[in-house]
Amino acid sequence: MPFSLEQSYFCTDPFFHRVYRPGKFGYVSTKCLRPRLTELLEGCGFLVITEPVFGYVNGLIVGKRTVSTVIIISMAKYLGLGGDPSLVDLGGVPYLVPTVHRDRIYDLADLPAAMNVKDGTVSMIGAGAGPWQHLETNCEMMTNLSLSLEAGKSSLVDNGTRLATVDPAGRRILHVVPPKQTRCSLLNNLLVSRGLPRTPVLRIRCQKRTGQDNFVTCMRNTVRQRYGDKPVGQIFFFF
Repeated sequence: MPFSLEQSYFCTDPFFHRVYRPGKFGYVSTKCLRPRLTELLEGCGFLVITEPVFGYVNGLIVGKRTVSTVIIISMAKYLGLGGDPSLVDLGGVPYLVPTVHRDRIYDLADLPAAMNVKDGTVSMIGAGAGPWQHLETNCEMMTNLSLSLEAGKSSLVDNGTRLATVDPAGRRILHVVPPKQTRCSLLNNLLVSRGLPRTPVLRIRCQKRTGQDNFVTCMRNTVRQRYGDKPVGQIFFFF
């Protein structure tokens, strides 16, 4: 992607859960390596690999106050990134291509129970395919959801999820979902956590891409060079 303005990336280090099967949330769980943020920044040579691709690169581990401020601005007003973080792959690309599987519908309110989370607050943020039945068209989904759990039953706390579509004239439209709309379809890539604020993260600021690779490719090359084929759990947010 082109970079005309400064962009920031925030990285934390969760475990990894893979979730699949339509309607039932059957899943398998895989533990990944959890490298310390200092290792990603210094030991992996993260900036060394990224610097040739961008005109400006800066990385540091930001503290509690700064992270809290960023989270308040960019996510639901009281959510954070911390507390039992997990990566969740829900559904998958085979449900989208070569043929769309319209019966692959998921209710995110049911996801905590599948992960054996029964009490407390759970937050979910990520990107995926929106509920096509809601807008009666294909749509992109920016998940931003907080649930309260008691004895395994979930109730909605806050829903800041947005949907995006392109109309026949090519105009991009952003849709606010109703508070109780917690469904998605086909696939969703999520960070699921307790939503605790003030979680330390690695902040990378980049400007003016000068090389062929994008930032995600730089990140993958860095991890591959350090850890080979070992699974590594990471979460990146783009601002």
